[in-house]
Amino acid sequence: MQIRAPIILQSTIKALVEVVIPAIATDDRMAQEQAQLIVGLLTLLKQRQPDEWCYDLDELQRLTALGSNLQQLAPDAELSSQLQCGQRVLARAGATPGDLIAAVGALRAAIGEHVSRLDNLDEGSGAAAARLVLQAAREQQLRERAWLLMQGWEIDPASLPSLDALIPGLTATAANPP
Repeated sequence: MQIRAPIILQSTIKALVEVVIPAIATDDRMAQEQAQLIVGLLTLLKQRQPDEWCYDLDELQRLTALGSNLQQLAPDAELSSQLQCGQRVLARAGATPGDLIAAVGALRAAIGEHVSRLDNLDEGSGAAAARLVLQAAREQQLRERAWLLMQGWEIDPASLPSLDALIPGLTATAANPP
């Protein structure tokens, strides 16, 4: 299973184009049209998804500038509060999603290389390293299973912790903006 949107979108588009659309009756013009519309929208989403963060960051920057200018003309307590919130978010938004994904990939690779060179550890240290790697793998697998829960693959979905319990700040940020 994949959790990365670009891979999921590409495989979904491919399945629609190569399997689903050819199976739609050629005389069903409405279904053909809607299927092409879906492919077009998914293609747009795939192309734009990597830039959504930059788009949102740009919008937040523009809105804080507008809000600051309006605040100078006519001060407002609620606007002031939301401006402070927006400015705090902007101050924290240093890394792009691409930076984050690249750092995760590089660290995964470095850890993998490091672990492959641990053959010469004494028995106790080797066992400790193995426990650390296995624990990290269990935690990652649990997060991925929770992330994909809505696909319906789990035999006992209630046995999984909620995604927001596994990834701190995930829903807390959405529910309570900074």
